[in-house]
Amino acid sequence: MTQAFSDMVYLFSCAIHAREPKKEKVENMDLLMVRREAILQGVWPFVFTAIKQAAQEGAFAAYSDEIQTWNMELLFMLMSKTQKDSYLVASIKHMERAKIPCCILKGASLAALYPNPDCRISGDMDVLIPPEREGEACRILKKDGFDLLTRGATSHHVVAKHPSAGTLELHVKLYDDIYADQWFGEECAVTEPYRTFETEQGKFSALGASDGAVFVLFHFIKHFLYTGAGIRLLSDVLLYFCAFRDQMDWKRLERVLTSMKCDRLFAHMIGVGVHYLGFDAECFPPADYDLAVLERLMDDLCERGGFMRETDHSGDIFLPYFKQLMQEQGKDSEKYFADRRKASWKSLLFPRRKTMENNYPYVMKSPLLIPVAWVHRACRFIWRKYIVRKPSEEWELYHERPVEQGAHQKRLRLAKDLDMI
Repeated sequence: MTQAFSDMVYLFSCAIHAREPKKEKVENMDLLMVRREAILQGVWPFVFTAIKQAAQEGAFAAYSDEIQTWNMELLFMLMSKTQKDSYLVASIKHMERAKIPCCILKGASLAALYPNPDCRISGDMDVLIPPEREGEACRILKKDGFDLLTRGATSHHVVAKHPSAGTLELHVKLYDDIYADQWFGEECAVTEPYRTFETEQGKFSALGASDGAVFVLFHFIKHFLYTGAGIRLLSDVLLYFCAFRDQMDWKRLERVLTSMKCDRLFAHMIGVGVHYLGFDAECFPPADYDLAVLERLMDDLCERGGFMRETDHSGDIFLPYFKQLMQEQGKDSEKYFADRRKASWKSLLFPRRKTMENNYPYVMKSPLLIPVAWVHRACRFIWRKYIVRKPSEEWELYHERPVEQGAHQKRLRLAKDLDMI
């Protein structure tokens, strides 16, 4: 863990708890390096609010010009966020007017847990809808100007992109099949009524306390296994557990953690919250963690986490983890992943008619237009796969990626010391 990362984490902790930074803690900080780390981790708006507060108390005098510039940049960033969110909210309202229940996953529902919600700027919005309303919801998004990417046979969401609104992910299930199959079983179902939360743009639905706890924890662990999880994802989890600790089904959470072999990882996540992010240990169940492993987890958050590093798969440990998990469950991992690859290719080559109608509404005018849509789809696939070279999430999920051995082995050792592998 670098000094700049450590300093950034301290300022971030002040912001998420609305605490004034201590003068002796900030006086020797290199703000240019702190800013770099904060941008990589997707927490710069939070960190800057703490910097600005400290500057008002006389700190960072040498950075006064930079602070003025950063203040203007942040104002512009927040204005852009407000504009983008207004497009996304309008589409959600359009779906709700059509009597399609919409549940916000992550995004605004998590931002509401922070003392300064606008500072949690997301690159997309995730919305859960009933699977039987997928076609209708997709047609509404099409009318609103979204371009829909094909949902594979085993995928759990449709990705919709808009030139002004950004990305909206339309979930028809909470989890991809592989996670539902191998991690959760019956625990992956929505078991509680939605809760309501309120923002400046209105009232929205979110998952119930326990369903949301499982989902937000899963989201962190999924990123940890892939490219790496960052400090903001961790703070999302910890703030959520603090906010809903009295409403959650802790026995259910223990079952999920056991099935995922993530009990020890969760204990160390709590340790990071208490030792580095300023959380009160009383917010969480008793956690047994090793300080040396805790330091290595912080190193991993520093080196691997962040929204600017999501395409770096050199430390990917997803497949070794899942293969061992399946072996311990007495399952044939090679056959499982081979079957998934076949399903992936089958859905690419022979998409369902419903998929074609969702992505190419002109197909509904006449069955004779299906061959036209198939060619349209093939051209788009070639463009994304071989020209812009952006493989689908479904392809990435079931196929080995080249890894850089040093980073891979380092992360495997951490996973082993967390009893995950």
